[in-house]
Amino acid sequence: MPSIVDRKRFNTHDVYTVNLHGNEIKVTVTAVASVVRKWLHSALFFRRRYIRQNRLIVGLGVQWSPGAGILDPPADTLQLCIGRRCLIFQLAHATYVPKNLQNFL
Repeated sequence: MPSIVDRKRFNTHDVYTVNLHGNEIKVTVTAVASVVRKWLHSALFFRRRYIRQNRLIVGLGVQWSPGAGILDPPADTLQLCIGRRCLIFQLAHATYVPKNLQNFL
């Protein structure tokens, strides 16, 4: 069972440390594009060896709330995990999606 070990609050985001079966995972939660841009840059930097070897594994999740009468509602959140770093990007509250994330996806 995962457990939250630590939580740090900032003006633009929160960072949780989650213990999952003895592994610490850093989870960043934000709706701010600049935080997403920095998170992606950092996560890819730390996994650059896997990128060079074409062995990068990325976990991806998307969640949305069904809207009344909307056949294709927009996504509420985008979740990415690279190594032991995860991002929850709150799309429903974001003003825009950073270009480096668009290119990465």
